[in-house]
Amino acid sequence: MIYPMPGATAVPAGGFTLVFNFAAPGTLSIVQSAKSVTGSLQATAAPSPLPSPHASVPPSSLPLAGYSVPALGAHTQYEVLDTLASVGPCPSVSIGSFTTK
Repeated sequence: MIYPMPGATAVPAGGFTLVFNFAAPGTLSIVQSAKSVTGSLQATAAPSPLPSPHASVPPSSLPLAGYSVPALGAHTQYEVLDTLASVGPCPSVSIGSFTTK
């Protein structure tokens, strides 16, 4: 996760674009306490320039991938899950988490 950085705090409570250095192979969702609060996120273009602060962008020939985030609750911790990329008995793969301001 490029933006917000994993573990970031004071992230806007929605209306921003999650940015990754890869296109997620599955369906992304945002969860709170293991309950989905967004459903599937819609792919969109990554913003340019990237919002700050953001993680380092590794050199790659892959374009950055963006996912639109709807309104979220303030002062809440969320986790980003890839729900179809998991293999085996795990129902999802955590990509990172952030806390809204």
